[in-house]
Amino acid sequence: MHRAVISKILSESSKPTPETCQALAAALKIPPEQVFRAAGLLPPRAAADEITERAEHIISAYRYPETKQRALDYLELLRLQEERGEYLVKPTERPAPSEQG
Repeated sequence: MHRAVISKILSESSKPTPETCQALAAALKIPPEQVFRAAGLLPPRAAADEITERAEHIISAYRYPETKQRALDYLELLRLQEERGEYLVKPTERPAPSEQG
């Protein structure tokens, strides 16, 4: 992708094409839908949907089925803990700076 293309998009003198959006998503390693939405080529989504979209993108980027399954198993464990009210950190709480890794 040429610098001039990026410059025109950033200065809003040109709209990105779907191909440009696809290339930007690949370069930034983010879901293509996120770039398409930022470019106005897809309608905006709610924040929760963006999180789901990112999770799908991350899992799909794993090379091995075993790694994908492990990630899915971990997400399922978190879902079950939330259902039972066994939060590691409640959604409204943030760990103290000394507790952060």
